[in-house]
Amino acid sequence: MAAAAVASECVLELQTDFFEILYLRVEKVLSIGGSREVLLASSIQDLSHKRAVKKISLKEKNLQDTELSTKEAKALFHREIEILRTLDHPNINGVICPDYMALSMDFCPNGALVTHLKKMTNG
Repeated sequence: MAAAAVASECVLELQTDFFEILYLRVEKVLSIGGSREVLLASSIQDLSHKRAVKKISLKEKNLQDTELSTKEAKALFHREIEILRTLDHPNINGVICPDYMALSMDFCPNGALVTHLKKMTNG
């Protein structure tokens, strides 16, 4: 199956809020920039289950700031999902809601892999 088809299958289009459906509550904002923010969310049912959620606004005002159309923003989102799915990681999910798109994955409390790789030395 083509990678683009796999990415499309991994993205759900919702008519309601992603956080409501999965019973997630936002604990804090980890990063913010432009029309995007990365949030730390936990399950209301199991507070130990943490998700990192990249939330990308689809509101017209925010899209104008990035100079992207809704169609272009969604195409970039699908491309990002496509790239992440090549990692063969089962817990990466993408959703498109009425006002935003969200990329959700398990939260790694010890930081990003790239941060640890930069600390490593040869030898």
